[in-house]
Amino acid sequence: GGQMVPVRLHAAETLLEGRSVDEELLGGLYEQILIEYQPIGDAFASAAYRKQTAANLIAARIWRSWNSNGDTRYM
Repeated sequence: GGQMVPVRLHAAETLLEGRSVDEELLGGLYEQILIEYQPIGDAFASAAYRKQTAANLIAARIWRSWNSNGDTRYM
């Protein structure tokens, strides 16, 4: 949102491919997003806040989606 142009997080995607979703994978994914995602801060939210929020949302959504389906493999 805001001033950000959508981008793919290729290293984060690669980290997930063919792996079972578990706490270790989600922790690694969270860290990779913090490294790879480069948002722009503004008067409403700092770049650091946007990174943390994105990492939290993505990891939580992946966990919820695959946990509720009973399928723990990402791709």
